[in-house]
Amino acid sequence: MMDSLDRKEWCPLHWDFLLDNIIDGRVIPVVGDELVLIENNKGKKVPIYTFKAERIADKLGIEYKGQTISELALYNPGLNIFQTTISRIKKQKAELDFILLDKFTQISDFDYFISTSVDDFLLESLCNSRNLKKDDIEVLNYSLQRRAQTIGRERATAKATIFNLFGSFDGGGSTPAVNDEEMLEHFYAISQKKESDRLACELSQKVSNKIFLFLGCDFPDWFMRFIMRTLTNRRINDRSIGHYIVGDGICNKDSLCKFLQQFENNIFAVKGTESGNLQNFINELLYQWKKRVEKRDILNNVGDIFLSYNRKDLEFARETHKWFKEEGINSVWFDKVDIDAGEFDDKIKAKIISCRVFVTLISNKALSKTDGYQQREEWEFINHLYTSERLQNKSNRIIIPIIIDDTDPKDERIPSFFRRQTIIIYKQDRELLLNQINKKLYERRG
Repeated sequence: MMDSLDRKEWCPLHWDFLLDNIIDGRVIPVVGDELVLIENNKGKKVPIYTFKAERIADKLGIEYKGQTISELALYNPGLNIFQTTISRIKKQKAELDFILLDKFTQISDFDYFISTSVDDFLLESLCNSRNLKKDDIEVLNYSLQRRAQTIGRERATAKATIFNLFGSFDGGGSTPAVNDEEMLEHFYAISQKKESDRLACELSQKVSNKIFLFLGCDFPDWFMRFIMRTLTNRRINDRSIGHYIVGDGICNKDSLCKFLQQFENNIFAVKGTESGNLQNFINELLYQWKKRVEKRDILNNVGDIFLSYNRKDLEFARETHKWFKEEGINSVWFDKVDIDAGEFDDKIKAKIISCRVFVTLISNKALSKTDGYQQREEWEFINHLYTSERLQNKSNRIIIPIIIDDTDPKDERIPSFFRRQTIIIYKQDRELLLNQINKKLYERRG
């Protein structure tokens, strides 16, 4: 399995756009059988869906020529052979390769999954990769017989939800859809959204205006088009929202790809000529997501940045604090937000000691009062602390003086300690300010 990827190959996917929407909870993954692998009798690792089909064909005495399970179901409409085959495969659990699925379920910003499988592999993977118990996950099994059952916690307390679109053999009473006709009926029922059909209505509400990420869903061309149309509840040519399709089986169907090319501005099909395309995508997605989460954690570590200001500049300090947040930097410690009465002096000094970036606002108002709290306590304390650290070669912080009015950067009222630093003119150098702060914060993980 490949762990690296040429970044240039993936530029058209707009990773930032996809990750922004994943983190905002706007992406719903639709997970198929291609994410679990098993070695077949020829010693080749194949998707579990293919392995099931090979086994079922063997049981039916039919030569396997790439038929889907739904196509094989035409030879034997009964469920026994399918249930027996899947039960035996589950007993071969030690031989199953969950690496790909486990990588995907590590992405904890996904909390609602649609599964097109009729087994509980997704449930097991979520438990493994997130250290959860099965009762922590809400499992919704859809059934034509309306014997839908909720397993695990209710959504209010659940840590993740799985909607089994075609039911499950593990659903405790719900009969799964196996052939094309039954799956078609499932989607027809869901599309009706009758008030009496609670699960269909809930699904419709949950996925409304969401972006879909279809992963490893190897369906016939016509059925994939129908799934997309039914789940999105929009015409495929609707460009107000984009969707992603990834999978070695589905993306190598020429007729489907030609169809989707008409809508390339809102349907992103990750297609390649070599097998491993799905593995590459998930490896890269996990890599990109971890980088984004690391950045989020760094920027949210309140206290990394200390904001020093004169009380007469309080409103400007509030605006600066707000601007930092708007730029995605939530690690600014601001005494008007983060301090309680009665702990002022001790908390101020403790935060100056622990900060990695000391930002001080300089103005004529601040310089006109040489015995004010900012100059007497904060400026003198950081000067002493920084000088002491430099002498011991222990300095691990930066000082950023910011002039917020028309004060001359060479004004001798500005302590020489600050004039030796790079002084930022707020109205002109805000981009430089952000770059300096981000660079220092990222050193934390270096």
